[in-house]
Parts: sequence; C-alpha cells; structure tokens
Amino acid sequence: MSDKTQNIKTKLEGMILTIYLEGIIDKNSSPDLEKQIFTAINSNPKTLPKFDVEGLKDISNEGIHLFKKIQSIIPIKLIIQNVSNEIYDILYNTGLTEIYNVKKVLRTINIEELEKIGDGVMSKVYKLDEGKVIKVFESNINFDFMIERENEFAKVAFISGVPTPISYDIVKVGNNFGNIYEYLDAKDLVVIMENDKDHLVDYIKLFANELKKVHKIKINQEKSESIKNKSLESLLLLEGEGKILNKEEMEKIKKIFEIIPDTNTFIHGDCHPGNVMYKNGKLFFIDLGTSGYGHPIFDMASMFMLYNIVAADPERRKKRQAIKGFNDEEIKIIYEEFLKEYLATDDKNLIEKANRQIQGVACSRALFAEIAMPGIIPRAGLEIFKGIAIQYHDKGIKPICF
Repeated sequence: MSDKTQNIKTKLEGMILTIYLEGIIDKNSSPDLEKQIFTAINSNPKTLPKFDVEGLKDISNEGIHLFKKIQSIIPIKLIIQNVSNEIYDILYNTGLTEIYNVKKVLRTINIEELEKIGDGVMSKVYKLDEGKVIKVFESNINFDFMIERENEFAKVAFISGVPTPISYDIVKVGNNFGNIYEYLDAKDLVVIMENDKDHLVDYIKLFANELKKVHKIKINQEKSESIKNKSLESLLLLEGEGKILNKEEMEKIKKIFEIIPDTNTFIHGDCHPGNVMYKNGKLFFIDLGTSGYGHPIFDMASMFMLYNIVAADPERRKKRQAIKGFNDEEIKIIYEEFLKEYLATDDKNLIEKANRQIQGVACSRALFAEIAMPGIIPRAGLEIFKGIAIQYHDKGIKPICF
C-alpha cells in the first residue's frame, strides 16, 4: 500500500461505522484520505464513526488536524481504538488523549484450557485463576455500547458502594472481547431459586429489598451517565428512513422518557435475578453494561421485560437461563411478589397503575436493542414493542406513581 493513497476499509455494525486506518498519515496521504473518510461518513448518515488504527504506523500534524475536523461534526468524543504505544505517545504528547476517546490495543487471552463456569445469552464466563474470571462476549455484542461501558461502569458502581465484583481490564479472545472480573466463588441467585422453590417468595423479597437499597446509592454523575439522557440521545439513532421510528413516533417515545423524574442514584439497567450472585445471604449485582443513574422505573422495566415478554415466548424462554427453569405459575409469582415487595403495598390499583407505566418504559427501551445488539430482536418484534409504547403514549402519560 502506498503512503500517498490509502483505500480505506469500513464496517457498519448497527449505528457504528468503523473506519480502518493503515500505513502513514502525512501531508502526502492526508488530502485523499480526508476525502475518503468524509465520503464514508456522509454515505452513512445517523451513524457514529470510530477509528480502528491497529495498522497505523505513524501520524503527522496533518493527521492530527484531520481528526480535529472529524471531531467537529460528531456529537460525542471521537473514538480511536487499537492504538499502538507509539501512536498513543503522539496523541498523548499533543493533548489529544484528553479530547478523544483513545483506546490502546488490547492484550489477547487464550481460553481453550479454561473451565467454563457460566453461560448466558450475551456471554460465557470462564475461570481465569483463583482470583479472577473472564466474561467473553458473543461476537454480535457492540463493543462501545455494551462491553466497554460495562467495564467502566462496573468500576464506578464498585467505588460508589454497589455490591459488585471488582472490574479489571478488557481483553481480546480471538475475534471476541472479554472483561476480567474478581472471582466471587458465589452462586447465581437463579440457581438457588430453582433448587429451593419452597422458599421462592423469600428469595424474591430479598432481591426486591436489596435492589431498593442500591437504588439509594448516589453515583458520580461525571463518571457515569443518566439512563434517561442516554435514552433520549439514542432515540435520534432510531429515527429516519429505513429505521424503526419515523419523526412522529420518535417524538412520542421521547415524551415517555421525558416525564421520568431525574435522579442521581444507581440503576442496574438490566436488573433481574439472573444478574445477581448469592453468597452467605448477601447479593452481588453483575453485568453492569447498561448501568448508570436514574429513576428505579428503568430497573422495574427490565423485570417486566423478562417475566412478561420474554417468558411468554417459548423459544426465547428456552434460551434464557434466568427463566427457563420455572413454570408459568412460578414466573407469575416471581414478578408479582417482586412488584408488591418493591412498592411495599397490596393496593391493587397502585400496582396496576405502576405496571402500566413500567410496561410503557420497558417496550420503549426494547427498541434500543437495535443499537446495542443488532439483530437480537427481529424487526417484527421491534414493531410490536413500538406499538405498545405508542399506545401507552396515546392513552395519556401520567407522572410516575412511585
């Protein structure tokens, strides 16, 4: 490949456009490179560009100015990943590591000889050594929206006092990515519940009350993100030609989120007993890729989605470890007892009202799967969720009742 002319490669995954840079960026190569990059960006509107520079050998002033031009047209920090130590030093010495989201090249781990100790929809967990495990994500899981966020937000949650394992670094496992965590030597709460169904209600009450406790933990807003604001920003990526929402629908879904109160307390983001570990009567919350801060309704929505939507689909239910071991009556008990215990009421009218609001938010949030995990929910399923959310809006949105 000539240093003067680089035919760039790109890859579109959901709403992320990855642009691969190789060779040398200097005064000779940058003009043509700039044209190609902006052509790629303009050809993929309503996407977020990021750069993979694993093949980049050197970068001059012209390359640095090129990154600045690109940053000026996107709403978030420019992502530059797989940065070698040499390129990182250049970006650091020019102060660009403070401006951009710069990620060094990741170390690689071989898991062939490791013991698998967990298996979920999005990932598998292997024991790395006596003190650590590695959670290896499936190849369709978005790095920026899920994997890196989980690593960063788990650190914030741990420091804030949320009972969760220590989060270490991100690594590559073949073509996949993995997060390294503290090994708790604990059991899945779901496994405990499956093996001791006589005390099913007791475990659900324990879960509901522990969740209420963590919902009171304040999170550093500079180190984390608002679930509500992130939802409102992400809506823009779902609207347009060929997308799941048209302009009118997007505005309606937007209002569903806007009425949710602003709070600065911890939210798991995908909260259910399948994302909780149990040890000596204590619960530990895991899988924090969608965590942040906000109103508890976001976690209630996760519970609704699992026990009312996913559980109603026989095929999806068989694939979800958190629910496949329970019959219909037990599924109903888990959700209803959780809701009553969390709301601390037997008032049927209040429970029904809260459940309608939770359903509206749950179906609205389900649409974001198209960004975080492209293809995991078929378009027909997304249309159903959209319809329920729009109907919730059209009946008149009321302030959250809890």
